Amino acid sequence: MKKLTYIFGLFVLIPLLGSAQTRITVTPAVVRSATEFEPLGLNNFGDIGGMSASSGNIIRQGGFELAHMRDLYRVIESGKDKGYQWITLDGPSTSNWLKYNTGAYSGARMRAYRFLDAGGASLPYKEAKVDGGRILDIKNVAQVRPLFDGKVLPKNTPGFPDGGWLADSGVADFNDWKAKSKSEQAEIKKGWRVYYDADVPLQMDDVVIFEQEVLWPDPHDFHPRVRGNGVSLDWSNVVGTSRLVPVPEEMPEEVDFGKSVCRITPENGVAQLWYKLFTATGRKDARWYGQLDEGVIYRYEAWVKVDGAKSGRVRLGLGGNTPGGWQTGYFGAAIGQDFEAQDDWTLVGFEFTAPVTPENGGIEGAVLRYVGEGDLLVDNVKLQPVYSRGDAEKPFVINQRLLKTLMDNQPATGRKGALRAWSGLNQASMDDLLRWSAPSELKLQSGIVMTDVNERPVFPKTLTILEATGDSPETRMVPWLIGQVTHSPEEYCQLVEYLAASYDPAVDSPESKPYAYRRTLHRGHLRPWTDDFREIIIEFGNENWHNRKMPEWIGVGRWGTVHQGGPEMGVFTRYLAEEMRQSPYWDETKFKINVGGNYTAGVNADGSVKGYGQEAVQTAGDTADYHSHATYIGPRWETGESSQTSIDDAGVQKTLFAYRPVKHNEWQLQADAHEQLKKLGFDVKMTAYEGGPSGFGLRAKTPEEEFAGEYYGKSYAMGTAMLDAWLDAWSKGWTHQCYLNFGQGQWWNSHTPIAQGHRPSPGFLIQTLINQTIANRDMLTTTVIASPTMEFIEAPPKWNKNASPVAHQVDTIQAHSFGDGRVVVVAISNLSLDQAQPVEIDLPFKQTLSITQHTLKGDPRDTNMDDLKVELTSRKLSADQLKNGQFRTEIAAGSPVVFVFEK
Repeated sequence: MKKLTYIFGLFVLIPLLGSAQTRITVTPAVVRSATEFEPLGLNNFGDIGGMSASSGNIIRQGGFELAHMRDLYRVIESGKDKGYQWITLDGPSTSNWLKYNTGAYSGARMRAYRFLDAGGASLPYKEAKVDGGRILDIKNVAQVRPLFDGKVLPKNTPGFPDGGWLADSGVADFNDWKAKSKSEQAEIKKGWRVYYDADVPLQMDDVVIFEQEVLWPDPHDFHPRVRGNGVSLDWSNVVGTSRLVPVPEEMPEEVDFGKSVCRITPENGVAQLWYKLFTATGRKDARWYGQLDEGVIYRYEAWVKVDGAKSGRVRLGLGGNTPGGWQTGYFGAAIGQDFEAQDDWTLVGFEFTAPVTPENGGIEGAVLRYVGEGDLLVDNVKLQPVYSRGDAEKPFVINQRLLKTLMDNQPATGRKGALRAWSGLNQASMDDLLRWSAPSELKLQSGIVMTDVNERPVFPKTLTILEATGDSPETRMVPWLIGQVTHSPEEYCQLVEYLAASYDPAVDSPESKPYAYRRTLHRGHLRPWTDDFREIIIEFGNENWHNRKMPEWIGVGRWGTVHQGGPEMGVFTRYLAEEMRQSPYWDETKFKINVGGNYTAGVNADGSVKGYGQEAVQTAGDTADYHSHATYIGPRWETGESSQTSIDDAGVQKTLFAYRPVKHNEWQLQADAHEQLKKLGFDVKMTAYEGGPSGFGLRAKTPEEEFAGEYYGKSYAMGTAMLDAWLDAWSKGWTHQCYLNFGQGQWWNSHTPIAQGHRPSPGFLIQTLINQTIANRDMLTTTVIASPTMEFIEAPPKWNKNASPVAHQVDTIQAHSFGDGRVVVVAISNLSLDQAQPVEIDLPFKQTLSITQHTLKGDPRDTNMDDLKVELTSRKLSADQLKNGQFRTEIAAGSPVVFVFEK
C-alpha cells in the first residue's frame, strides 16, 4: 500500500491508496421523492459586470429616473430639546462615514419600530462591546411594533436652518478625521443628532428608517470629501452639461416617461453626452465591459424635445469619450445618424447591424449629441437588440444568447429550478422598480453620481425573462424575488398587487388598481403573473446577518454585529409578511416567504435550535415557508477561510475535498437543525439562496492568492466535488439550490466573458449535467462498500488557538442514485487525484435497454479560464455490460461520472 503525505494550508492529507473493487448498491427504496426537492437554480441573468445585456436596453440609465436614499439605523441615545424629540444613531451615525453633511436627510420620511416581548413590554438590555455599551437582550423578542411614520425636521424649521439632520464633522477628509483622538471624535459625535416631528420619544435599539426621493442632489448636503467633482449622471458630459428635471406636464400619453427626464444644456451651441459600454476583446478590462453581439441588429432611439428654441439637430451614435469621438463610431465602424428635433416630443432612432469587435482598441460607448439653440430634453433612450419583426417597437427584448445559455442549463422537460433575482436589493422605491426603466441611486465617491441601481433587471423584466423559460407554470423557472428590508409594508403590497391582482377594464381603473393596470400595459393582456408560475418566492433582503457591515446587506440588528440578531429579523419578517397578507390580492397558494440564514446551525441539549436563520424562523412563525442556507464548498471569505496561494497537485487534491469532510459535517448540522424545527412544529422547507464553488480571491492579499483562488474554484476538480455536494444537499433536506453566479467574469461568475469565448466553468457544467440527467427523479437508496479511504487531518481554525487538529477518514468514492419508472441514474465522484477506482454497481433490475455515460472531458487539473479544456461529454455503452443486474467499470481519478440506465 502506497502512502503519501501532503501538507498545505489548514490541512494535511494522508492518502491510503488501494485497488480493491468498490461496490455500489442501488435499491428502489425512495429516500426523497422528486416532488420533495427542486432542480438546481441560479442567481441572476448571465451579465458581465459593466454591461447589463439581460436588461434588453444596454443603456441602463436610458430612462433618466430620479434616485432614492434609504438608511436603516438603531437608536443609541434620545432626548428632547428645543421643543423636539432627538436621537443619535449607531454605527456610521448621521455622517455615514463622512459622506453626509448636516441637512442630508432633513425633511425625509422617518419610520420607527420597537421590538417587544409577547405581552407588548419593552425588552431589557445587556452589556456588550457596542455603541452605548449595551444592546437589546432579544431572548424573549416576540413582535415588532410601528411607533410612528413622520419626518426629520425640514430645512428652515425655526431654530434649525439646515433641518433636523445634524452631521457636521469639522474636517475636510477622512485622514483629518483619523488624526483626531478618540475623545475628540466622541465629542464631535455628540452633535450628530436627528430631530424629528413626531412627539414620540424613542429609546435605545429602536429601529429607524430614513428615506427620500432625490431629483438632483444638493452638494452641500454631502461631505466635502465626496462632493469634490459635483453632481453628475452615469452619462459623461463631454461638451455642455446635463441634469435631471421633473417630467413636464405635456407628454405623449402612450409612453411611460417615469418621474424625470434629462435636460441637456449646450456650450456654445453644442452638447455631447457619452455612456461607457464597450471594450476591445483583447484588453484586460474585457472581463468587465461588454461588446455588441456581432451580426445582431440593434435599435438606438430616444425621445427628444427642444426647449427654448424651435428646433435643433440631434445625433445618436457610437464612439469615444472626446469632443470628436462621435465621428469614430464603434472601434472605427461608423455607426450613427442625425435627426431634426422640434419643440414638441419626437421619437428619433435608427437600426444597424453590429460589426466585429476588434481585439485591440480602447473604450467605446453610446453618444448623444445636440447642436442648436436652447436646451434639449431627452428621455427613454434605448439601445436594444432586434431579433425579429416587432422587436424594435418593444420596450423590452430578452437577450437571446443569455436566454439560450440559461435554458440549456435547466431540465429539458418538467420542472425547472428557481432564479433568484436581485431586482429590489437597493434603495429604490417599489413604484420605480415596477417600471421598465431602471431607477437611479447615489454613488458617493469623489463626486456625487446619479447611477442606475445595481445593473440588474427591474421586476417587470425579471418576470418577462422567466416567463420565456417555459410554456406553463410547471415548466417555467420559479421567480425568487428579493426586496429590501427598508421597503415599507405599503411598497410590498404594491408588489403583491402587481403580481397577483386581477384587472377587469369594465370595473377596474388605473386609479383603483394602479399596479395591476401597469402590469397589463407591460404584458399586453390581463393575466396576473401568479397565473404563470407554480410559486413566487419573496425574500426581504440578502444575507441580513451582516447587519450593514456590507452596504446592501442590511438586516435589522446593531451595525456590524455579524451573525447576530436572527430572532429580531424573524419578527420583522413576520411583520412585513402579515402586512402583505392583508392585501386583498395575496395568494397563499403562490406566494412563499424565504427567511435567510447563514452557515451556523445546531440543536442544543435541551432540544432548542440555534443558528441565525433557524432562530429567525422560530420568531417568524407561520409566515416562513422556506429558510435558506448557502451550499458553498471551498474556502469562504465570510468565515475568514483563506484561498490557496500556489498551484500544485496538493491544492487540486484539497479541492477534491472541498466538500468532504468539513463542509459535509457542517451541512449535517443544518440538516439536523432543520429536522428539529419540523419536530417543533415549524412547517418550513430548506433552500440554498446561493451555493456552488467558492474560494475566490475577493480579499486576496497577493496576486498569487488571487490567481490560485480563481484556478481552484473553476477547476475540473471542483466540478467533481460539486457533483457529490449538490446531490448530498438534496439528501439532507435542501429543496431549491441557487448557484452563485450566472454571469461573466472573475470570482463566482459561471462563464468567461462573451468576448473571451463565454466558456462555462466546470461547476456550471456539473450543474447542467445534474439538471439534464438527474433532476425531477426520485432519490433512491444507495450504499457504498469498500471505498478507498484517505485520512484527512483538519488543522484547527486560526481563530481558535486552543483547538487541536481533527483526523477524518474519508471515503474517496461517493455515490448517489435516482430513478423513475423508466430510468435509474447513478452519479459517482472519485475524490482521489491519484487513483482510478474499479467499481461494481448492483442495480434493482437484471437488464437494460441502454447505458449512457456522462462525464467531464479533461483532467482534474484543467480549467476553462484560458482555453476550452473541460466539456461535458457523453457516450453510449453496450447494454450487455449490465450482466445479471451488475455493471462493472472504472472511475477515473478525480472525476465525476453519471450513468443513465434505461430499463
